Order: sequence, then C-alpha cells, then structure tokens
Amino acid sequence: MKKMTVTKTLFVMALIHFTGKALAAETTPMIPGKETVEITGTAPVGTHLDILAIYVPDKSLANTPNCRFEEDRARMNGSDMVLTIKTLPGVDGLYSLKLPLQGQRKNCPYVFSTAYYTVQSKSVTENLKLLSTEQVREYGDFERSTGSEVTEIRSFAEIKNMYCDFQTDEMGLCEIDGSLPSVMYHLPSTAHQVEFNIKDLSQKPQED
Repeated sequence: MKKMTVTKTLFVMALIHFTGKALAAETTPMIPGKETVEITGTAPVGTHLDILAIYVPDKSLANTPNCRFEEDRARMNGSDMVLTIKTLPGVDGLYSLKLPLQGQRKNCPYVFSTAYYTVQSKSVTENLKLLSTEQVREYGDFERSTGSEVTEIRSFAEIKNMYCDFQTDEMGLCEIDGSLPSVMYHLPSTAHQVEFNIKDLSQKPQED
C-alpha cells in the first residue's frame, strides 16, 4: 500500500493505492473545485475537527473513456477519490471548514458523495456521517425497493449545536437535541454556509 498526500491550504488529498503483489501505478489526482459548503462555528480550543469526504465520477460520464483510469483497477477504493480537510479552532474558539462540492480528475468531473465529520479531543471522539442529496435519494430508493419505511434524514443545517462531555476522564458522549447523534445527516449538494457549534455539556441550556 502506498499513500500520497498533496496539501493545499487546509486540504490534504489522501490517495490510496493497493495491489496484492506490487505497488500500483501513480494515481491520477483529483483537483478540488471552488464551489464549497462552508461549515463555521465554535469549538473548545484544542479540539481536532476533520472531514473525510468521498467523491465519485459524475453519473452522466462515469462509464465513458474520460472517467476510466487504468490504475483504478488496482486501487482498493476503485474510482472513488478521498479528500481530508483538517482544522483547529483559533484562540477565540472560532473555526471554519470548506468542503468542495466538485472535483476534476483530468477530463473526468467528480461530485461530492459522502463525508465523515470527526470531532476529537482527549475525551471525545464523535463521527457524523453527511450524505449528499444524491446519496439521500439513492438511500430512499433502496428502502422503497425493499418495502421498508423510508428513513427521514435530517438536514445538517438544522442542528446548530452539539454538546459533548469534554470534562470527563472517560469516554465523553455527545448529544444533539437531547439525544445521541443520528446515524446520518443530509448535506445539500449546493454551495451554502452551515453554522455548527460544538459546546461543552455544561453549556447546555437547562430545561424548564
């Protein structure tokens, strides 16, 4: 396995090559696009905030020569591309993460598919799964095809605040609206800004 990292400002492109016997050829990189979802808010100083985003070829061109790369046959994640975005809150607790919605790999356009937003400190590790609009649609279609009740996936923009137990000496849990975070949230595939504050449990408003 060989890992190549390309850094540009806060972006780190994680390109993983895999083959059972020998190292695969160099992977053609994906260049992130300029249209983004910007996640801003506050978090305790020292908290690590990471987003691991997965991109897939645009559906309309996925099976065309433009989106066929020989080296992908030996890659564990096939044609999917992964972008990791990292930041730390400033001394004032403010942070900003910009998640690109598209990418370009030579002549093949890529689109955002799924992201994993990780909040990590000494006592807290919380992962939120964020689905693009297309992924939400496909998830609903799959549930309908199996005769299951379609899961209502809440918009990430509705959350605003997540409270975590940063003071514990054990594993600190997080909660959103009084409950553990949901399995997944919807992150619309259009440029917009989202406010998401990560606060200590002691800052949670007292219920009447």
